[in-house]
Amino acid sequence: MTRLVSFSSALTLAAALAVPPLALAQSTSPAPTPKPAPSQPPAATAPKAPAPAGQPAPATPTTQKPAATAAAAPARPPAFHFNAYGLFAHQQFVAKDSFDAVFGHTSKGLFGGGAQVWHRSGLFVQGDFSTLKDEGERVFVHGSTVYPLGIPLRMELGFFDVGIGYKFVRRPRAPRPPTAPKPAAPAPAAKKGDEDALWQSQPGRRAPAAAAAARPRGPGFRLTPYLGGGFGRVSYKESSDFAQGDDNVTSSTSTYHAFVGVEVPVWKWFGLNVEGFYRWAPDAVGEGGVSAEFSETDLGGPALRLKLTVGK
Repeated sequence: MTRLVSFSSALTLAAALAVPPLALAQSTSPAPTPKPAPSQPPAATAPKAPAPAGQPAPATPTTQKPAATAAAAPARPPAFHFNAYGLFAHQQFVAKDSFDAVFGHTSKGLFGGGAQVWHRSGLFVQGDFSTLKDEGERVFVHGSTVYPLGIPLRMELGFFDVGIGYKFVRRPRAPRPPTAPKPAAPAPAAKKGDEDALWQSQPGRRAPAAAAAARPRGPGFRLTPYLGGGFGRVSYKESSDFAQGDDNVTSSTSTYHAFVGVEVPVWKWFGLNVEGFYRWAPDAVGEGGVSAEFSETDLGGPALRLKLTVGK
């Protein structure tokens, strides 16, 4: 018993001697004071934590404006248009007996030009000037018989006309909203000799009818009819060699006219107008000479006019 007590005392002493001095010092020294944690950055600049897996990320506010979804409306054409034109007309005169006796014909060509201003509604205003010159000889009329005198005679006519009218223009239509495409019907089974089925059976190619329908169509060839009327002035000058007294005549009088025609587009800004025209020029002649013998006083008549236009 005494041996066991002495042996345990020896083990206790040996364990106490085996503990290092540093461990005893650390166990007996006071705990160090903790340093203060660094200040956190402001909440506005702190990075956001990623969203947990399986959940959508929170929406981020943005300053960008949403894109417009509605299609922009087509630009309207300008309100007013201007064009200039060269004019050729073949005039048939009402005073046909007087013209036939003096000049040997009852119609003559006129040349001139003019300008036109029109509104997109179809209303327009135009003005032009045309002239002709002709040569004949003086005659003497007795009853219904005409006797040439062999004296040269020169005539000059000038017509100034102002008119107002209306064009039957086609107004552009607003585009229709897009519609959902209809589901395509199943193609029929291909048969021997069926060309459409052969086209459909080839990948990447369209049937002839479908390909023709898919081609874009242009504006096409459009004719624009128009009509109108107006007023003007005609100047008449007649002169001859060896004239005496009032043989030479110079006069002017008011005129009235009506017209109907059609515009034919040719290329870009160029066009052609074909126009039926009638002019009244009452009391322009008939005070003396051949026209008085035939009782013809009107210097107007029907005409076919062609206009080569430049502009829109």
